[in-house]
Amino acid sequence: MAVVHPCIFEIIQKFPRQRQNIIGLHHNSQTFKSICSDLNKCRDAHQYWSQLESPEAKLREQEYRELLENLWSEIERYLQTNVTNRFY
Repeated sequence: MAVVHPCIFEIIQKFPRQRQNIIGLHHNSQTFKSICSDLNKCRDAHQYWSQLESPEAKLREQEYRELLENLWSEIERYLQTNVTNRFY
């Protein structure tokens, strides 16, 4: 049984049919690991800014929301174009 790394758990939840591919890519692709790391950092920053009330916070929250959407699109494209043949 494969151990699911915490940074890819959310990705597997969003793309459950791609579970084996996600695990394989995370194991073998530094690019995919980097995208996963960016997603986690961006999500954390979005949560931080969304809890604040200042006008600047609202702008930052919107920026991070857009970045999250872009990262999810990048992950989806990456999954579509990179398929691993390994089983974990």
